[in-house]
Amino acid sequence: CLSLSLSPPSPRNPSGRVHKKIAANLGSVFLEVSHNCDVTYFLVLHNTTCSRPTTAAIQSLSQEQLQERYHILEESRGLPMARWKAATVVAWLEVTMNMPQYADVFKENVKSGKVLMGLTDHELEHGLRITKPMHRRKLRLAIAEHLHTDHV
Repeated sequence: CLSLSLSPPSPRNPSGRVHKKIAANLGSVFLEVSHNCDVTYFLVLHNTTCSRPTTAAIQSLSQEQLQERYHILEESRGLPMARWKAATVVAWLEVTMNMPQYADVFKENVKSGKVLMGLTDHELEHGLRITKPMHRRKLRLAIAEHLHTDHV
């Protein structure tokens, strides 16, 4: 659990923003809290790229749900993608990949990491309704990165 004490704007901290870093085995979570109590989360996972969830992504998950996703990712850390369960796939999609808009369709159709690894571009577009080419590319590249690291 994390508690933050907010300080009003001052000469030393003109924006009134607080940066808090939480280190964990999974990675580091940065919280930026503005003086009007808007919270932005930044997640830096070990051995992967930085994921900075958008405001829409954060708003779609409650603080409890976000904490649950981090816990799921922490539990699966070190597991090959092929051994991920459905909950891990969804947590990875929402938090690491910053694509929560696809979470519901993934929950219905992608029941394991093994299934995720075998998805074709056609299945991503037509079966999972990922119509934006860059979103499909982002997913394919991340999956390919896991394929490479799982075999090393």
